[in-house]
Amino acid sequence: MNNWPRYETYHLHELEESLIKINEEERPEEANYIRELIEKGGYKFPSEEYGSEENTTIRVEGIGGWLILPIIGLFLTPIISSFQLINVVLPSFEATTWAALTTQGSPAYHPVWAPYLIYGLIATIILIISAIALLIILFKKLSILPSLIIVYFIFILATALVDNTIYYTVILDAFPQLGASMQSELTQQLIRALIGTTIWVPYFIKSERVKNTFVN
Repeated sequence: MNNWPRYETYHLHELEESLIKINEEERPEEANYIRELIEKGGYKFPSEEYGSEENTTIRVEGIGGWLILPIIGLFLTPIISSFQLINVVLPSFEATTWAALTTQGSPAYHPVWAPYLIYGLIATIILIISAIALLIILFKKLSILPSLIIVYFIFILATALVDNTIYYTVILDAFPQLGASMQSELTQQLIRALIGTTIWVPYFIKSERVKNTFVN
């Protein structure tokens, strides 16, 4: 029985180093045994330092890769939506503007304005709060994140569909002068929402990075 090291547990690079170090004239059997193991490729499980792509399964996790893109979107959403809230939504609730839009007999009156403006205010606030909340949940890597962010993208698509539906069924007929500018903005909003939902909902369902990252 020999007292050789357990060469069968050596990786290829370790076998090659061992063969260089031993005296083959004094230990020919040991040298031949090492050569046989080298021909077989050495120990098949990868070492921490010398793992090969063939034998190593890379675990993809953490904040990175394609996940960066929706994170950027979550950072931008509160900024853009807050700007819209301050400059577009809230001015509609100023006394003179609100009266002009919601008082019967006013040239700008329509019964849909009051509920539509209130809906717009609530939807914008929800969007801002939900984006901030999702960022907190995301960086805590909570397991609930994928489900919540899917709901978030569906909510964005739903609001875009509601806006376009109200525009084409009510506003366009009642106020054709709003046509071109409002139509272009709403169409872009719907296209962005459709693209976002189509890309990111499947991503958060199937992504290995998502499954390995949000585990807390």
